[in-house]
Order: sequence, then C-alpha cells, then structure tokens
Amino acid sequence: MIISKTFEENEIKIRSLRNSEAIYVRRIIEGLRTFNNNQINTSTYTLQELLSKLEELSTTEIVL
Repeated sequence: MIISKTFEENEIKIRSLRNSEAIYVRRIIEGLRTFNNNQINTSTYTLQELLSKLEELSTTEIVL
C-alpha cells in the first residue's frame, strides 16, 4: 500500500511490490502530481530525464 500526503484519496493499493519498489513508485507518483499541480510540460523530456526529475521533485516523507 502506498500512502500519499498530496492526494485526497490517500491510499493506493498495488499488489506484489517489495518495500523498495513501493517507495520508488510512490516517489514517481508524487513527482507526477507536482508536475501536474505546477502545469509543467514534460513532453520534451527523455524517459531518463523525466524519471530523474520526478525523483528530485519527490520530497515527501517516506512512510513504511
């Protein structure tokens, strides 16, 4: 279960993830929400650049 502090529906359930995978997915989701909230156009980023930016933007506290 991934818990988000930036989304109204606070819980996202994804089956069969290890803790480290869930943390990574949560960082990506939080980064995407930041992009969306700030209306940032991501169409010019390569996949690697996008993942890197998403990880940078995810600054929320990790909940295990």
